[in-house]
Amino acid sequence: MNAEFSVEVPGEANPLTEGILFHVLRSASSTDQTQVQTGTKQLQEWEKAQGFYPLLQVQTAQGMYVSW
Repeated sequence: MNAEFSVEVPGEANPLTEGILFHVLRSASSTDQTQVQTGTKQLQEWEKAQGFYPLLQVQTAQGMYVSW
């Protein structure tokens, strides 16, 4: 029998990229409580990752010019 499985490793399922960060920030600020919880959990994982805060600053600065 050939069984396949995967293990979800924090930060691996959602690599820290500018595009994914944008979507996670939108989720974390959603009116849907499930999306808020999911987005917040991912942001908490990324806080530990090298490069998170500089990328967040870039995303925040760009967000000033983006209409949701």
